Amino acid sequence: RPDAASTRTAVAAVENPAEIGKITAAKTALDAKQYAQAVSLFEEIFSGNPSLKKELSEFYVNAALGQAANLIKTDSGKAEIFLLKALQIDPDNISGLSNLGYLYMGRKNYPKAIETYLKVTTLAPRLPDTFFNLGYVYAQLGRLDEAIQQRLQILQLTPSDYITHRNLVLLYRDADRLD
Repeated sequence: RPDAASTRTAVAAVENPAEIGKITAAKTALDAKQYAQAVSLFEEIFSGNPSLKKELSEFYVNAALGQAANLIKTDSGKAEIFLLKALQIDPDNISGLSNLGYLYMGRKNYPKAIETYLKVTTLAPRLPDTFFNLGYVYAQLGRLDEAIQQRLQILQLTPSDYITHRNLVLLYRDADRLD
């Protein structure tokens, strides 16, 4: 999470008092977990002074991800909008990508879920949950060999994961590979 020093750096680069007020208000909204308001204020700031986008991008991404997290279970369409806003600024954001994959998986948009989760596995190859979700998606598509590979990847990361061992046995059974 961005700190006060990075806020001061961004504010120091601004000469217009109205912009300083907006930056302060946006940061205050973010700290108060009023994410939608923070996103809106940051977007106003960026439209008035695009050069501040670099200085304030981490705050904006955190606000967009926070709002997406608030919405992901109740309004996946709006959550997706906020996730995509965050990823437009920080395309390699693991949290944003993971949540987007989860959203696609929940909608049964499996091709997009696979694409998103594969990107996460490239960026963060030690996150078992990503391999779990990717394996689930492959299993839903009947791509059992790929689902098995994802479960094996989890076991490389967490060898004592009982649930993964059990799931692996079930996948082997379904793939007629119990030998």
